[in-house]
Amino acid sequence: MTQVSKLKMLADLSGVNYAAKTTRWRRLVAQENAIRAQLRTLSDHMSAQPHDLSNLDYIASGTDFAWRSWSEKQRDQLQIELAQVLVQKAEETHAMKDAFGRREVAHKLWQNQRAQKDQDYTS
Repeated sequence: MTQVSKLKMLADLSGVNYAAKTTRWRRLVAQENAIRAQLRTLSDHMSAQPHDLSNLDYIASGTDFAWRSWSEKQRDQLQIELAQVLVQKAEETHAMKDAFGRREVAHKLWQNQRAQKDQDYTS
């Protein structure tokens, strides 16, 4: 196996690694967006609940308290999930940047070696 073919293989593998990291990062962005959408929906529902005391049946039945308690627990859980996804996304962003750098260096090495070999053939 020649030096050029080894560098080509390294460049190809680096590209595959970068593509895999990018795919994982995109999945995390999609998860983040989904959780943020759930939080917005929950917030909209929470703000749409009646705040006045005119609906005494609603308050007397405990529905208001149960709804508020459930929605606050849901919000807390979603915020925890969002925080976990954001940590994973930050880690994956770092890994993706590293993979991008490796891909670029491997590709540049392969191109330079190939150009050198082509130049040697023409000389």
